[in-house]
Amino acid sequence: MQPPLDKFTLFPLLPVELRIKIWKLAIFPRIVMSYSKNSTRVISKPFFTPSYPVLMHTSAQAREIALEHFTVVNAEHPKPVQLRQTLLSRLLSGKSRNTSGPTVFNFELDTLLCLDWDGESITRSDPCQLPAEICRQVRHMSVSGESLIDAVFGDDFRHGRDSMEEALYKHIRIFEKLETISIFGTAKPPPKHEPWTVDLYEISPESRHAAREYSGFVWHLIFRGIAVAHPEWRPKLSFVRVKFRALFPKD
Repeated sequence: MQPPLDKFTLFPLLPVELRIKIWKLAIFPRIVMSYSKNSTRVISKPFFTPSYPVLMHTSAQAREIALEHFTVVNAEHPKPVQLRQTLLSRLLSGKSRNTSGPTVFNFELDTLLCLDWDGESITRSDPCQLPAEICRQVRHMSVSGESLIDAVFGDDFRHGRDSMEEALYKHIRIFEKLETISIFGTAKPPPKHEPWTVDLYEISPESRHAAREYSGFVWHLIFRGIAVAHPEWRPKLSFVRVKFRALFPKD
């Protein structure tokens, strides 16, 4: 039995149709982060940490295939042509990780992870501060419980104008295509001075951890109430842990 190949030098000789099929099979769900830096307890506008799929770094042909399935987005509002040019220049220069700027999003597969980083810990971040044209396309989102609490206990609820369910719905209904929403608690910040990535680990809503840190039962009741009042908007609710890890761990 032959050992696995380290290289496959015949790939460029495959028929174009077969190469394109292989490139498309390499598109898989990712986590795209949007966060605000908050060092003075005044939350800045959110921006994206560029997260590019491997196809963007493989070849010109793979990059063109990827751009057919991903939308170039930014938390600010440059024109689409400028976004594409900025994206390509970042990829070619290698300055494409752990910095702010345009990124790519597959709205059918990718999860938007909303963070607020004060330099020491991960806290609340309001996803609704993102441009409306992005919010309206997101289908999968992960957000902190603190962010949702801020939305629930806003002025309308405190003054008796809305229930908790209606207050939350009014705040996040701009995510009109949302299919799944996961809630996370506190999280340690990413590693400093080195490339990193992030994972989401789903936990049982019945677990003690979910009950203590996430108030899982309460959120289930709130989202159930929203589903009754607004049956057209029924994202699936789950609870996750956020864990950052270095891309190149030291031995």
